[in-house]
Amino acid sequence: MVIYEEWMGNSWLDAFRQSWSYDGQDRLVEQLGQVWTGSEWVNSRRRTWEYDANSGALRTIINQIWSDGIQDWVNVFRRDYLSTGPAWTNIRTQLWNENLGDWENFERELLDYSATFQLNFRTLERWENDEWVPLYRGGYEFDGETMNSLWDKWDESAGEWNLSRRYQKVYDEGGREVL
Repeated sequence: MVIYEEWMGNSWLDAFRQSWSYDGQDRLVEQLGQVWTGSEWVNSRRRTWEYDANSGALRTIINQIWSDGIQDWVNVFRRDYLSTGPAWTNIRTQLWNENLGDWENFERELLDYSATFQLNFRTLERWENDEWVPLYRGGYEFDGETMNSLWDKWDESAGEWNLSRRYQKVYDEGGREVL
């Protein structure tokens, strides 16, 4: 558990706390956030993790907020992790539509890997007018010490990808990122 406190002139007062719960296989299943009202801790937000029953792989993370009005958790968004083999190939984000009482597509990431499961490409798309529309794509190269990433942004009007940004991460011989 982590408790966040605020300095109030001459003393620290509780403000927010987070706790984590795990299943029998030591997998994270819930993160709970609560706020201090001055007399008690009340629910604020939570995140739950769901795993594939056969492989144990992460399948879904659901984010919810507490509703004082209905005294229950209300869905906000979820991420579904889809795979074909040992690595995720599609991470889909959906938003909760209260009027429909169902999840609606929002964004997805398509992931492509090398034969050794090193990430090669990532494409981000947004759901618009009942279809996936490209936003960004990024390519990765790693030489053992340096990871280079080059990103393009989709230009809807021109119907083409344009250079957007790049970044580089450097690692030491132990595989730790160098600042």
